[in-house]
Amino acid sequence: MRRRRRFLPGQDKTLAGDSTPRIVEPLQPDLYICVVGYDPPLRTFFAQVLPIIAENEDNLKDFEPILWLGTSVERISSVDSLAAAVEAFAIIPEEIIEQLKTDQTLS
Repeated sequence: MRRRRRFLPGQDKTLAGDSTPRIVEPLQPDLYICVVGYDPPLRTFFAQVLPIIAENEDNLKDFEPILWLGTSVERISSVDSLAAAVEAFAIIPEEIIEQLKTDQTLS
């Protein structure tokens, strides 16, 4: 049975609980990007830190994330744990923290 998404009065229904991965400003934007989100089927927050690949780089077979977290069921259960896990790479803004909490609540 599929759960219906709940919205609060006045809540933006296009963004609330949509589980869209969000790009977070990295501490070293010339070296990597950081993506965070919530995965409803796994009931976990996730993060990926990905290296910047030069446009002229032909060999992408060796491309691997620098960091990839939240790949198993309930691995990262809170936004605080997620923020601590990526703090060496990015600081998650309060606005995104609130969006992630909403994603988790509405999933």
